[in-house]
Amino acid sequence: MPNLSRFYEKYKDKVEVIGVNLQESESTVQDFINSRGISFLIALDPPGQASNAFGIQYTNTHFLIDINGNLIRTIPGDISEADILSLIN
Repeated sequence: MPNLSRFYEKYKDKVEVIGVNLQESESTVQDFINSRGISFLIALDPPGQASNAFGIQYTNTHFLIDINGNLIRTIPGDISEADILSLIN
């Protein structure tokens, strides 16, 4: 999460980052955001509908979606700066 936040700050004029928190309370999520200094949007999904709809098996899963809304790649685990750059390019 700290790397993703850093990438967002560096490339926010070229990419949008939206995190989805699965099944935690709003106060828990807000405490996490505050303690880590996260500046991108975190949506809440307490019932886990997003994980069910997208078949997420890992809580640390990233979807790269292009400007036209096409899913380019799914990355389970950590995302790298090269992944962000591949989406921009």
